[in-house]
Amino acid sequence: MKHMLDTNMCIYLRKNNPESVARKFHALNIDDVVISSIVFSELVYGVHNSQHFEKNMASLKKLITPIAILPYDEAAAHHYGEIRSYLKKAGTPIGQADIMIAAHALSINATLVTNNMKEFSRIKHLRCENWT
Repeated sequence: MKHMLDTNMCIYLRKNNPESVARKFHALNIDDVVISSIVFSELVYGVHNSQHFEKNMASLKKLITPIAILPYDEAAAHHYGEIRSYLKKAGTPIGQADIMIAAHALSINATLVTNNMKEFSRIKHLRCENWT
């Protein structure tokens, strides 16, 4: 089963805090762990917005080297439209990037690993795990 890491889990892994995240990550086969290009975009933004660009970019590169970064594709876009419409009609919208990440996880039948259960629990059929 594929596990797609949300941005917060990547940050926890990079900082090795909490340690429970790293333990669960290392217990998996690395081929079963992916990140969305949307998550990668958020991570790169965070590095560019930090006061320690070079140090943080090196840390990010070390983190993502073994992890597949999946491109956002047409299947994810279809899920995005469905999710956004559903949440709007339900009156429970969430952030656009979060919808895109959830849509991407659904499109590849992955479990989303996140510490943002409040937002992602609103999305039907999305499997989530919180490693913290």
